[in-house]
Amino acid sequence: MDLKINKFCQSDETTKLELEPMNQVERSAVHEIADIAGLVSFAFGEEDVNRHLIIWKKEQAPCDAELAALRAGVPYDPAAVAAAAEAAKQSASATRLARPKPEIAPNSDYMNKYKKIIGNETEEKVALSVDGTKVFGCVPVSLKRDSRSIEVAMDEIRSRKKSRPADGAPTPSSTSASTAVAAASASDAPTQPNPVQPSADTGSP
Repeated sequence: MDLKINKFCQSDETTKLELEPMNQVERSAVHEIADIAGLVSFAFGEEDVNRHLIIWKKEQAPCDAELAALRAGVPYDPAAVAAAAEAAKQSASATRLARPKPEIAPNSDYMNKYKKIIGNETEEKVALSVDGTKVFGCVPVSLKRDSRSIEVAMDEIRSRKKSRPADGAPTPSSTSASTAVAAASASDAPTQPNPVQPSADTGSP
């Protein structure tokens, strides 16, 4: 058996090797030999009658349709199998097209639902024409975006810095405040009469 399988592996013309009927122990041994050799083996026939093995090379392994035909004991015809598959496909497609489409009945009318929200067509047009910026106080993004160039922004920053007083210099507001405080302090102080100076002329008339 080993020589027969080895010869099958070295042959380029033979695509499958059909062995004579054998018992279950012999078939198990052949299955193991075929697996070690990198082959594919399947058993066909009835037990204790004509149960035998067929061995294929892995690159020429049988398809499911061929295996089904061999298990059924009928010759495998690839053209007939392809034609039967195409006929079954067309029959299924025709059955699907002939099937009536179910009518979809919604539980509620969505038009009435939106009519309660936006009203009729005239009210919808009014709602679309409303300016949200004026009515609801919504500011669009286009108005939030700073449209100034970098040069204009830098010029405004420089002008604000120039108008700001220097460090340590009194501002007009602080000067006026200090003047007001001084005036208030002066008004609250008690007034003292001027002392009478003695006359320098002491001569008698």
